[in-house]
Amino acid sequence: MKLTYIYLLIIFIFTSTVCGCSDEDGPADQYTGSSIFTFDTAIEPTTLTQEDDLCLYSYLESFVARCEACEIENESDLLTFNGTLEEYEHVSLNDMDTHTYFFIRDPGCPDYFDYADHSYSNNILTITLDEFHQKDAACPAAIYQVYLVFKAEKNS
Repeated sequence: MKLTYIYLLIIFIFTSTVCGCSDEDGPADQYTGSSIFTFDTAIEPTTLTQEDDLCLYSYLESFVARCEACEIENESDLLTFNGTLEEYEHVSLNDMDTHTYFFIRDPGCPDYFDYADHSYSNNILTITLDEFHQKDAACPAAIYQVYLVFKAEKNS
């Protein structure tokens, strides 16, 4: 039990300090293009904000493919997403009655996404992310997935 706690603490410290590549554009970062993600959702588009990234760690032998872009607007969506995670990584969202969340999986080191723009028309949210490549990035050896997290108020 004590070893498990220490192991989880090490994973938390590791992922919180090296989770993903930097999203600070540096001189070695090369723009490689843009990616567009669309969601069919009823939100108030002026309230869309980017939240802190979500970092998920996977053991080499238990790597699970997760969604590329997830819309989480209710408890069922959250349960489905959490079903792909280890129990200690489960996500908790306490304002789903008023907000919808959008998780977009980052491409992973040495590449990363940076928010570019969004638009909303006829209940279709479009988020555009620029992709960058870091030529001399020092990528961690562990497998992890980073999600960019956005949230917006639900349309009343």
